[in-house]
Amino acid sequence: HPAPASTAPGDAAQKYTQCVQTAMGWRWITWEDQIIRDDRGRLCEIQSVGRDVTEWHRLEAALREARDRAEGANRAKSMFLATMSHEIRTPMNCVLGAVELLSQSQLDTDQRHLVEVIRHSGEDLVAIVDDILSLSKVEAGKLSLERVPVPITPLCDNLVSLFQPKAEAQGISLTYAVDPHLPAAFLSDPQRLRQLLLNLIGNALKFTPAGSVHLHVAASPDSPQVCFSVIDTGIGIPPDKIPTLFDAFVQADSSTTRRFGGTGLGLAIVDRFVRAMGGSIQVDSTLGQGSTFCVTL
Repeated sequence: HPAPASTAPGDAAQKYTQCVQTAMGWRWITWEDQIIRDDRGRLCEIQSVGRDVTEWHRLEAALREARDRAEGANRAKSMFLATMSHEIRTPMNCVLGAVELLSQSQLDTDQRHLVEVIRHSGEDLVAIVDDILSLSKVEAGKLSLERVPVPITPLCDNLVSLFQPKAEAQGISLTYAVDPHLPAAFLSDPQRLRQLLLNLIGNALKFTPAGSVHLHVAASPDSPQVCFSVIDTGIGIPPDKIPTLFDAFVQADSSTTRRFGGTGLGLAIVDRFVRAMGGSIQVDSTLGQGSTFCVTL
């Protein structure tokens, strides 16, 4: 044949994989067939190049199996956490109920102080269990979302009223504002929305030794969405720590765990809820000056 000159535009290479028996046993071969034409455009040969990809094929199969095992283990872990969280929460509610009854009895000052310590510790434990339960539900794919009208101003008023005693005890100003151009309500999941805002406001209060925490609700400029912004004048977040903020059991700095406490689950749950609800979250922070968490839903 004359020396090959070119390939025509329609002579695309054909690729396929075969499992063939060789002297070394069954092997996976990936073939690439290419049509070669002479300078007059006549077919002169078909070149077939085969590459032995058996080891790559085995590695890919092993990776798939390892991934499947890991996903199965993760689902099992999430289901275990969900079950255990539910089982722990039930007796803890009984403990808190008993503490409430005990607090209404005749106690001296020291006894009443101990009862309050038990109450606060129990409430903190229930909050942690609720966080673990929420996170495990999301990871196990068991989170179901509602889509009902949620009144915006009553929601904000309730949240701020709930945290007002804590804010006053810390000497922090806690306020909210709702854009008057917003409709009275918007479609969302009220329970999940309330929980993620509780986490954001609680987190802001935790890391704000002095100053203010403000919840601002406004319409998104170019879409039928609502932006919930939690703005604080707290300790701020180092820029290199922001990418890991939403990882479970992670806090921006290990020293904050010792100083402020917490499990590092709050923001992870916020992130999971926001993604499950089809929204987004942005963080803007200046170290030593404060942070803004903006959730758009």
